[in-house]
Amino acid sequence: MAAPLTAPSLVQWGPYRPLVRFASGGMAEVWAAAKTGADGFEKIVAVKRMLPNLEDERFETMFHDEAQLAAHVRSPHVVSTIDLGRADDGSLYIAMELVNGVSLAHLLRQMGRAGVHIPAAVAVEILAQACQGLADAHEARMPDGTALDIVHRDVSPQNLLIDRSGVLRVTDFGVARAVERLSKTETGDMRGKVGYFSPEQSQGKGIDLRTDIFALGIVAHEMITQKRLFRDENAWLTVQNVLTGDIPSLAGVHDVSAELDAVILRALARDKEKRWQSA
Repeated sequence: MAAPLTAPSLVQWGPYRPLVRFASGGMAEVWAAAKTGADGFEKIVAVKRMLPNLEDERFETMFHDEAQLAAHVRSPHVVSTIDLGRADDGSLYIAMELVNGVSLAHLLRQMGRAGVHIPAAVAVEILAQACQGLADAHEARMPDGTALDIVHRDVSPQNLLIDRSGVLRVTDFGVARAVERLSKTETGDMRGKVGYFSPEQSQGKGIDLRTDIFALGIVAHEMITQKRLFRDENAWLTVQNVLTGDIPSLAGVHDVSAELDAVILRALARDKEKRWQSA
């Protein structure tokens, strides 16, 4: 996460005028930007702009794919895509709905520093909304009815945004895969955050929507314990923990019921046939 950065007043990306940068990652930076129209109309959106050093065919294709996939998902629990464009300097950008809130990762950090935990009832509500957003993405179709078979592949607290009214939205389909996507990624190509990988994803095997369910199970476990479930000293050890590490029961932790514990542990089944089969 980069520090806030303001843009020069004359910079313009298509119809969008960047205002403040509020996030920067390995592939792109995200800005709050103003779209102006007739008679002083102005709308504030989020603009995700590809980093200049990544402007080659491979990453541009990923960027295009993210916009195309997200544009076909209609859900109150998925950040909506507004536009895809190219700025005068040649950089690609995606304009998206601006969520006035914080990521679940930020919320967990703040609560950890304050020494408080998320009540089980609140955790259930967060999970329910995340499940709905993922289900809407998994079930998304083209206008002709063709199933997109979207798999997010990067479900993590950073990609779950909660607005000030308590509505959660799933964001960042930058590593999402769909059967009918415009471009195929290589088999076994591992992107995203390994601490949230499913066993099959960690081994470079075929994945489907149940990979996202496993990842959301990790998020659920970490919400309750406020500890990373699989993270270790390096990526290799983290992957080994995903494959064989202990997954502690949550029954009796804070106010978690046996029923909620069973739901989360089923999501974390290493055999995907034993997981929940839909979000």
